[in-house]
Amino acid sequence: MPRVGVLCTGSECLVDEKSGKKKYTSDPTEQAIFKFTLGNLDKCLPIAGQGPKEFRTVHYPKAGDGAAIPFNSSNKWAVSVHSIQSEEACFDGEKVGDSVVGIKGAPERILNMCTHYVLNGKSYEMNEKAKQRIKGLNKGLGSYGERVLGLADAHLPGEHFDQSIAEPDLDAKSMVVDRTSISEQKGNKDCIHVVTTDEFEKTSAKQGMRDFEDERGDLEIRLSDCINPVGNKPYESWEKASVISVKLAVEKMTAVSAGMQRAYSNVYTSENKSELQDEITLRDCKLNGGDYLTLSVGPYRYAGTSKEDCNWPMNEFRFLGFFAMIDPPRDQVFLMPSLNAKPPVLKLLWLLVITQILL
Repeated sequence: MPRVGVLCTGSECLVDEKSGKKKYTSDPTEQAIFKFTLGNLDKCLPIAGQGPKEFRTVHYPKAGDGAAIPFNSSNKWAVSVHSIQSEEACFDGEKVGDSVVGIKGAPERILNMCTHYVLNGKSYEMNEKAKQRIKGLNKGLGSYGERVLGLADAHLPGEHFDQSIAEPDLDAKSMVVDRTSISEQKGNKDCIHVVTTDEFEKTSAKQGMRDFEDERGDLEIRLSDCINPVGNKPYESWEKASVISVKLAVEKMTAVSAGMQRAYSNVYTSENKSELQDEITLRDCKLNGGDYLTLSVGPYRYAGTSKEDCNWPMNEFRFLGFFAMIDPPRDQVFLMPSLNAKPPVLKLLWLLVITQILL
């Protein structure tokens, strides 16, 4: 829980150089979570002296600008994705190069996204008994006037969410990316033709989809392959199709995640000196049926603004526990209710329930 607590909050401790007085940034709830983590981070890793700065920059840096969805009144949760960058930061089953997703928010929303829960440091598959017990604890805490948040995490393996590879080497002047020409030729107007770099083909071969030596060749993406998320139907025309819809069609053929794909076209890349952006339409790129795209690969790029459109799993979390806070804040104790206990009977066995004084 402290790991998720420090990664899912933006709070910082600022110390006045003259007076030595501490000041905490962000809202009171995040401050409370942050203050709890300050006294418990040393228990998370096998090396001493690791504070919030080390957690956020050395061990678990955020996995890109798009790797977070802030809290809003509709979601009632906030989530962020972080790369695991050190051996010391790896928990059971994790390795350097993997990512960890941390989420906090309304307990009932968090619970509905969990397939597992943690008990005494071990992960177990969520069952109806555990789910009802968690709901009962949440209700019990609420009845005492506690403000309650649920915390959970998820593990993303580096093999599928690879952040270790470099961005493509683009020479916009020569119109070459990773030693592959960005084609200006035309072909069958029923398709968008896709040329792939060696790096792309090697990544696809790792996923067991295409043999790098024997199956090298251009891909043909038809309009029926490009699905509009609104209505979950194919786009009506190439002009309306988005770049990300083409990438998702390529993903189905090659197993190379859309988040790793980098797309280039002769006209757009020549004018903008960059790759095509996911959210724009093919009309914006001046692309139409018969045109060619060149695809290479880069580190997995997390993106999304909601549970429905983000490009990482949002239904495979492990429920870690609650953060409970009295409002107005006052001293409380740290308790772990038993899975079998009935409120208000409490035992030091399960689900870390934290109440933290706001200073």
